[in-house]
Amino acid sequence: MTGEHFVEVLATGPQKAIYEPRRFVILLLGSYGCICSSLSYAFNLIAPEMQSRYDLTGRDISTISTVGLVVGYFLMPYGFIFDHFGPKPIFILSMVLFPLGALLFALSFRGTIEGSVARLSFFNAILTLGCTLYDVVYMMTIMSHFPISRGPVVAILKSYIGLGSAIVGSIQLAFFDGRPDHYFYFLMVLFFVTGSAGFFLVPLPSYHLTGYEEKHLGIEEKERRLARKSVYLRQQPPTIRFAIGIAFVVLLVIYLPLQSALVAYLGWGRTQRIIFASILIAVLVELPLMALPVSCLERGETQREEDDCGGTERPSAGDEVANEPAAAGGPPKKVETDVDYIAPQYQTTFLQNLKTLKLWAFSGVSSPWGGLCL
Repeated sequence: MTGEHFVEVLATGPQKAIYEPRRFVILLLGSYGCICSSLSYAFNLIAPEMQSRYDLTGRDISTISTVGLVVGYFLMPYGFIFDHFGPKPIFILSMVLFPLGALLFALSFRGTIEGSVARLSFFNAILTLGCTLYDVVYMMTIMSHFPISRGPVVAILKSYIGLGSAIVGSIQLAFFDGRPDHYFYFLMVLFFVTGSAGFFLVPLPSYHLTGYEEKHLGIEEKERRLARKSVYLRQQPPTIRFAIGIAFVVLLVIYLPLQSALVAYLGWGRTQRIIFASILIAVLVELPLMALPVSCLERGETQREEDDCGGTERPSAGDEVANEPAAAGGPPKKVETDVDYIAPQYQTTFLQNLKTLKLWAFSGVSSPWGGLCL
């Protein structure tokens, strides 16, 4: 390593400000999507019924669960697809894999398909892979929309991944207890709805060029789109919107364990479980509050920038807005680079990184606690 870093000079021409409500709609859809990405744990909720139905041992259940986890961790080929074509192929794959796995589980509980350890392992594998692809596509895409605010974005999205199994478990106990086939039909619909919303409304920002676009777009078009990166680096997202999103996370962190404890220790029946689940659904329906298009949720400087642009036109989610050149003869402006706003990326190749202590130290920490996705 030479210590040399390649920096990118940011465009200085006037551009439209990012429309923050639309950007936070993308984060909102990502929150719902991350809840669905935890649906791989749906298998654990019906494991006792499956064990009794097919006379499976604890070792059989462990095998079925482990096969799903192993398949779900092998993500490198899908990373290549994401880098070259963007998020849409990954959305399509996930919307095929998870509903198919859920449908096969539902049919096995209805008696249409006879279950065995091998078959159930296969069903769980494709279901888990569909969930994991959701995690990848939402996290990678949304972080590109918030390049200087990845901390709160990751905190919100990963929290919903952790809370998702408890959320779905509460709904399952209230409305689908003893009806696992209906439960899987519900998961199919939920997953497909969130996936369809993500497919149409969660694109990469225009400055993020895929491998296919790098090869097929003209030079002028690529320069115009790359110039939009300066806006994403300079415009701070409103803190109040992040605060609302994190407040919902804190509320759910308190509510879900409290609900579970009350139901378990007080022996409450189905009526109480339905009440708790209905309150939970009402809380989830309120998540769009962080994306409301109201001025009180905006930063003052962002609002002024939008007003200076004039008109009511808003950039699309992909921000396909041309970069207008700076006025000729104007005063010289300070040259800014991407390193002024974000830490530089590693400049070494993958093989060179394999020889560094940092990578292996990170791998050693990640493997026992969060799993290392290959």
